[in-house]
Amino acid sequence: MSIGMLVLLLKCLGSPAMAATVEVSAGGPGRVPLSSEVEVLEDRTAGLSVQDVLAASTSSAFEPLAPRSASFGFTRSAWWQRVRVRNAGDASLRLLLRMDYPLL
Repeated sequence: MSIGMLVLLLKCLGSPAMAATVEVSAGGPGRVPLSSEVEVLEDRTAGLSVQDVLAASTSSAFEPLAPRSASFGFTRSAWWQRVRVRNAGDASLRLLLRMDYPLL
């Protein structure tokens, strides 16, 4: 994952989301599955910028990812994903997002 995508993800984490917020803490589990909390946005023209995606008008276009399904088939669309994460503890955390499906 590129630094730019990670920055986008972190910015999206602060955006309002319809999916539940995933709480993490220093004493919590080392791995937290996020598939049930992910929301997706299809960009059919692949022309949206980071600012477009973060805009409030676009925020409502995100939809929950179908249960256990990240298969979009063959498409020319760009797919944006977001998930909301909250630090439940007082200590700062360093988090790593790992996507187990390499075709995304």
